Amino acid sequence: MEIDQFPIEVVCYMLKYLSVSDLFFLSLSSDNFYNAVKKIKVNSYLTVSKINGECLLKLICPDAAGCLVFNTHQPEHRDLIMRRSILRMGNEKIKVKATYFIDNCQTTLHIREKDIPKMMGLVFNYINELFNPTDICLNMKLKNVEKYFQDNTVYTLNIMDKSVDVKRVEKVLSELTVEGHLIALGKITGKLKTNSKINSMNQLHVRGKWMTPAQILKFDGEHALFDNTLFTTKDIGLFLNAWMNGAYPNLETLIINSKNTLYPSEVTPKLVTKPWDPKQRSRHYKYRSRMIEHINRLHLAYVCDCGHDGFDIERKSDGLLATFKISWNHFFFFVWNDRFS
Repeated sequence: MEIDQFPIEVVCYMLKYLSVSDLFFLSLSSDNFYNAVKKIKVNSYLTVSKINGECLLKLICPDAAGCLVFNTHQPEHRDLIMRRSILRMGNEKIKVKATYFIDNCQTTLHIREKDIPKMMGLVFNYINELFNPTDICLNMKLKNVEKYFQDNTVYTLNIMDKSVDVKRVEKVLSELTVEGHLIALGKITGKLKTNSKINSMNQLHVRGKWMTPAQILKFDGEHALFDNTLFTTKDIGLFLNAWMNGAYPNLETLIINSKNTLYPSEVTPKLVTKPWDPKQRSRHYKYRSRMIEHINRLHLAYVCDCGHDGFDIERKSDGLLATFKISWNHFFFFVWNDRFS
């Protein structure tokens, strides 16, 4: 009895024990297997990168063993080449060389550079529809986003351009839905609009002096990380006063790194602050933002320790408690929506 002759419920149960690579290849064998793989709803994350001419698409499934990778980097002689294959997806086909690494159960499908458009279009769409990843991350320049991913929905967009005009960023964000995290570590030129989509990102990580205090006053997201800014102690004071008066209703965390020296003594006398009270909140803040990936782990231990060098402030309008810390060039701000997480 062939496996596809079993009831679909039985097939789905057996598929749960296969690796993500096995599930992918099996889905190509017949419509029945495609539907069965799609039905089991595997928890998965998809990353697509195009950096320095190399292209990579990586699918990771925590609930299934191993990961599946497509890339344009050709295998070395020491790599174990399993087979050369032609993958057929609908009416399209793509040639690959498959290698397998035992250490991390990774199957890599090496493609030719001329097939990059198929990888970005055909393969991406196939995997997206088959596994329905909960988290899609794009790491690339805006020209590649514009070329391949218009009208898509992703969780993270990491803009790899060294310099880009803000109008172009706005245009991309009007065509691509970014549900969670926007990263722009290059220089952004131009002026942000009042209703800029950049200000409405749930998680925003930018770098450079182009991000001004006036623009931060318009930020409406949950988490922000601003690197290498020119913020001053006065700017920090204006931010804290705005928050105390009801601004930033969605804000949970804010981290600012400035090229200027910041002085706590010029901020704290103007606010009613309190030291940490263990009966009011936990000592360590639970930093849930995806931007945790961009903070040094050892540094993070200090950042989230709000025990003895932080200042607590309470907003009278809603009783919300927040802690801020100021070092010589860093400002940390955490809102305690859950005081004992």
